[in-house]
Amino acid sequence: MSERISYIVVDVGKTLSKVTAWSKGGTLVDRQVRPNEIASVGGVRRLDIGGIGAWLESALAAYRGAPVEAIIPVAHGAGVVAMDAEAKASLFPPLDYEQPIPPEIVAAYRQQRDPFAVTGSPALPNGLNIGTQLYWMERLHPAEMARATLVPWAQYWAWFLSGALASEVTSLGCHSDLWAPADGCFSPMAERLGWSGGFAPLARASDVVGTIRPELAAATG
Repeated sequence: MSERISYIVVDVGKTLSKVTAWSKGGTLVDRQVRPNEIASVGGVRRLDIGGIGAWLESALAAYRGAPVEAIIPVAHGAGVVAMDAEAKASLFPPLDYEQPIPPEIVAAYRQQRDPFAVTGSPALPNGLNIGTQLYWMERLHPAEMARATLVPWAQYWAWFLSGALASEVTSLGCHSDLWAPADGCFSPMAERLGWSGGFAPLARASDVVGTIRPELAAATG
């Protein structure tokens, strides 16, 4: 490649996963794309966490030896991963937000929601409110959820790269029902249902979360 690669952006969208490589001056040097697949566990649509991870490792290996200064992960906002206490793996594949949620679960959950004026989150269908996903996950996977550390989807990929767990405000505030933006804290519902204490520590979007995992560095160069 004619220009040196200084930055890599990992963009895990809903339809596509993308890796772009950039020069220090902001020139796009390379772009790789993978259509996302839908996984299914127990008849429930799940995000293809394993397939994306395997593809990402191979995509990064294409830049072996490049003087990369930073990797920036971004992702769609309606995803959340339950991690084990040792931060070594997800406890179960995360839900796909297009998965229909049983009407009785939705009805019970909506009794818990805070007003729009508090969270800025409208009541959305399926799992587009992360709170709806969490409410159902507690019923689908009660034992795992009782011991999980929760990580938004974008910060899951920061963990994949670095091994460090974090949460971040724009992920938590993305029509999730979990964040009260005017107060700069978790929503009353998230506090009442115990979810706020289950999330990984907050980091700023501009923070360096960590350095690349040694085994990933070795595998990708």
